[in-house]
Amino acid sequence: MKVFAIAVAAFLGAASATQAETFPFNIGLATGPDSPQNVVAKEVAAQIVKDTNGRVAAKVFDSGQLGQTDSLLEAIVTGGGVQATITVVTDTICPPTKLFLAPYVFPDRKTAFAALDGAAAQPIYAECRKRGYEFVAAWDSGFRQLSTSKPVNSLADIKGLKVRVPNGALWIDTFHDLGANPTPMSIAGLYSALQQGVVDGQEQPIANYYAGKYMEVQKYFAITNHMYGAAFFIVGEQWLNGLPADLKEIVVRDIRAATARQRKLSEEDEVSELKEVQDKYHVSVTHPNLAPFKAATAPTRDKVTAAFPDDARALAASVGSK
Repeated sequence: MKVFAIAVAAFLGAASATQAETFPFNIGLATGPDSPQNVVAKEVAAQIVKDTNGRVAAKVFDSGQLGQTDSLLEAIVTGGGVQATITVVTDTICPPTKLFLAPYVFPDRKTAFAALDGAAAQPIYAECRKRGYEFVAAWDSGFRQLSTSKPVNSLADIKGLKVRVPNGALWIDTFHDLGANPTPMSIAGLYSALQQGVVDGQEQPIANYYAGKYMEVQKYFAITNHMYGAAFFIVGEQWLNGLPADLKEIVVRDIRAATARQRKLSEEDEVSELKEVQDKYHVSVTHPNLAPFKAATAPTRDKVTAAFPDDARALAASVGSK
């Protein structure tokens, strides 16, 4: 009887320890604290901590505290102390996502949201899962625009410009198509590179242009809408599936539940930020005719479509493309 009692006590102690186990959930981001991704990610982290009674210790580290995008993505699958990130740059880790990022694929946000949330996107996410990345939600970073050291009123004005781009083949191909000289570079050091004329321009959504304070050193901003940027909330597949079922459900639920809020905030911020950079920082905003831009980037779209024909056909059908 005594042996039985000891065994029961040991079992209950082990069960209690399992229940009390906490799981670090470090969300590393390269962008600044005021970006809509960071603002809502911090809300999500707090909600996850609350809903799991602290068993998932969610915390956001912004501004590259845990590394820039490339290193964050690597750390997610190598156990480098990062369990999640939010990023647009996914073609390097999951090539089929190039279909979402290809130039001038989505005419507007509504179409993009429907495609990213719809059935056609699921096989692409499944491929990413096989590579160790769970694409839990598609948040919004808006259409990508171009800031420069001179006005861009037409496609011809881009010719020869040294434009900072993320380290992704899709960006490099797109800006080659546009006649620029694409220069892969991390966010770290971009402000000084623009200030010193190391590069002539950079391409990011309005929110990132604003958050990075690039309007202080780049006074020309062209609405080119050359790519739609889904800010994917990516969690390590191995880490997520290693959670107890109840905790996994809460983490996924809370991230997805914040999607509508994040998208709305992103759109609202974009309007107010664009107005502020014009009114307060005297940035000149131009609206070039985008038809030549779309035509010029056809080789990149065709290249991506040829690489992933089945997914491309499904996605095209979902957005009503011919």
